[in-house]
Amino acid sequence: MENIDDFFENMRQDMQSNINTNSNSINIQSSSQSTGAFNIDGHNLDYSGKITTAEFNLNSGQIQRTYFGDWRLNIQNQKLNFAASFTMNDPSKNISPHEYKMDNVQVNSIQITNDNLRLGMILDISRQSTSSGKITTLNRIPTSLSLIGNKVLVVTFVNSAFSITGTINGKE
Repeated sequence: MENIDDFFENMRQDMQSNINTNSNSINIQSSSQSTGAFNIDGHNLDYSGKITTAEFNLNSGQIQRTYFGDWRLNIQNQKLNFAASFTMNDPSKNISPHEYKMDNVQVNSIQITNDNLRLGMILDISRQSTSSGKITTLNRIPTSLSLIGNKVLVVTFVNSAFSITGTINGKE
């Protein structure tokens, strides 16, 4: 199973490969809703919660990595804003944890089914080493965000097997 560090490295290599092979080309992407304005039943919503994800070794049953932090999804006056901040800890390796931030969201699609909300979006992910302070940022990562039954958050990176889960504290 891919973890977020593998995801970062694979995305960096893919982007470098694209730069190397397409150095004289321009990639233009378009969206059917580029303004970021959405009307979700005319409501202003404020979701927030904790990111609580653990990766297990299926053979040994041991925890390999843990992710813990906060997230917020705010919809005010048809403007959507999502941000998350969390720490990854790998107890199996003697390394200092990394801090991650997800922000700069562009929503491309929205789907509401019963009490479930699913957003197709592009966002930026930054990783900062807590020991060196070095920051690495991946821009425009295709992502889906699901709020399931007003209880569970699932953020899935479209080009990866890695996802982050969390709980929902509240909905206003």
